[in-house]
Amino acid sequence: MLIEIWSDFGCPFCHIAEKRLENALKALHAEHLFTIELKSFELDPSPVPQSPPIVESYMRKYSLTEEKARNWILKTSRTAAGEGLDWDYLNAKAANTFDAHRLAKFGASKGVKDMPARLFKAYFKDGADLGDRKTLQTIAAEAGLDVDETGAMLDDGGFADAVLADEREAARFGIHAVPYFVLGQKYAFSGAVPLETFIDILKEVMAKEHLQPLNLAGGAVCGPDGCSLS
Repeated sequence: MLIEIWSDFGCPFCHIAEKRLENALKALHAEHLFTIELKSFELDPSPVPQSPPIVESYMRKYSLTEEKARNWILKTSRTAAGEGLDWDYLNAKAANTFDAHRLAKFGASKGVKDMPARLFKAYFKDGADLGDRKTLQTIAAEAGLDVDETGAMLDDGGFADAVLADEREAARFGIHAVPYFVLGQKYAFSGAVPLETFIDILKEVMAKEHLQPLNLAGGAVCGPDGCSLS
């Protein structure tokens, strides 16, 4: 069964939720039953001439003091650590991720299945600027892709149509916040729900043959206006 996930590489709850999904599939010994396809979603599609430090970005976006911005980032980092993710989130840069989504599509076309994981790591662990094309070429090279071919793809607008198609599909589905999951084109839910909820959802979907909505509370999400800070 196909699991489509609308996600953004600068979304902390997307990274956490995808790790929880991975852990839930392992807990159920069900990895072989599902194929995961990452769909593009930009939390902020506006151009960013120079990617600011994440603390500065959150201070401006949420009207927070530096202390409160740092505390929220550290709190979210502790949640990620609880899922087995190693972040250095305080050093992240709030970049435009359109080109990163294009690179993910390019990587998939070349059989590099772990490109999304590499991009998440670059953002949350390495403090990489995902809006910088030289940085993206470095990430591509580390994944075994040709640097010049990657650069040409980025310069020529490669896979832009595929990214925009994902975003148009999200708009048709009424997706305004991510992560957003669609299983088998039948079942949908959003947010970084707890691991136990992921397991319950997977169990229910695996047991069903017909479309039936899941009446489950959503988890934390990020949307165009920001992330859940509570």
